[in-house]
Amino acid sequence: VPFMIALLKEAEDNPALLDKKIYYEKPSGEYGRQEILEHDMPTGKYYTVKDLLLYAIAYSVNDAAFMVVNNFHFETLNKFLAAINMKPAKLRVEYYATIEEYSRFFRVLFNAGYLNNDMSELALELMTKSDFNAGMKRGLPKDIVVANKFGERGINNEKELHEFGIVYLKDQPYLLGIMTHGKDYNELKDVLSDISLMVYDDMK
Repeated sequence: VPFMIALLKEAEDNPALLDKKIYYEKPSGEYGRQEILEHDMPTGKYYTVKDLLLYAIAYSVNDAAFMVVNNFHFETLNKFLAAINMKPAKLRVEYYATIEEYSRFFRVLFNAGYLNNDMSELALELMTKSDFNAGMKRGLPKDIVVANKFGERGINNEKELHEFGIVYLKDQPYLLGIMTHGKDYNELKDVLSDISLMVYDDMK
């Protein structure tokens, strides 16, 4: 999400950036196997940067995300992080953020507080296309729109599954962020779903 925001900031001054075509030859294999993946990204074809954002944000395809990272100036990311009072990032170095810090990314999109209106709306639209329905969205009514992004991380038997989303509840949208840790992704999905439903029942 922060990489997307940084790239879209550059695209405000250079809209052609989103139409730049990049060839995807084969999976990198550098970042390990994803356990939660509904969409494969076909190899041997060109993708626009905007297409890559769709695969990275809506479908959480890691290769798409890292192709995005390689196609904007990294200092743009740290300029954004500084603007929202977060520590700078280093390329290929793990970055840790609290729930409150990560929520800032969603708040600046919802309020168009960093990107202009068009780019903020594009970012949120991409997240509404998320194909991850086993977490926060699972128990919600089908007509409720959610702009969400999840992330998984697994080392040996330790699993992390996190999800953030803006739930568009009539005229009272709300932001929910949940971070989970355990040994079974299915159990962690249940936690995301249960907490989301409790919050929705309270908010409505």
